Amino acid sequence: MKPEIPMKQLFKIGVAIAIFFLGFVTSKYISIPYFRINNELDPVALFSALVSVIVVYLFYIYIDKDKEDRVREKDLVLGRIEEVYQLIKDQSFQITSSSLEYSKAAANTKRITVQLKNIEELLKATNINHHKKEFDEVLQQVRSVKDLLTSYKAPKGELTQDYIPDIKVEQGTAYYSPNRMKQINSAYDALKTKVLTYQLKINRA
Repeated sequence: MKPEIPMKQLFKIGVAIAIFFLGFVTSKYISIPYFRINNELDPVALFSALVSVIVVYLFYIYIDKDKEDRVREKDLVLGRIEEVYQLIKDQSFQITSSSLEYSKAAANTKRITVQLKNIEELLKATNINHHKKEFDEVLQQVRSVKDLLTSYKAPKGELTQDYIPDIKVEQGTAYYSPNRMKQINSAYDALKTKVLTYQLKINRA
């Protein structure tokens, strides 16, 4: 889509043209001592110079508008990434008591994944490098968090009396062992770091 030229820019073009003609008229009728100015006005040269000025000015406006649109698009994407980061922080605070609704555990990570996929589509639509390698690493870390929140390997062999399962689900609530909580907190911290790193990558794109 070609950027429209606002009235303010058209006014500037008009002023530039007026100054251009004023300079030619001044050079034609005003003589300066010790300086010799050719008063013959070449219409072809004048028209060529005028067209050159207008073309350069319009090109400058186009490039400036394109850069402005690019900045706005990138700011929009960065804002979406910041929303994902805040969502991750909020979710990590939900399990500080070592328990969480089991259905919410899976839903939380799914929500993060959906938002990340939307950001990827937005980056592709705006032709901004979405850094696939780093993006895939973020998604992989989300899956790691999901696995820690929702699944565990059943122990082999005979269980001791003091055995504490990594996850115990009772009445729809998942209870996590101290060891699993450490793993979950560590995974969330790693996820937040990867999201921030990805945000920096996009900012430099």
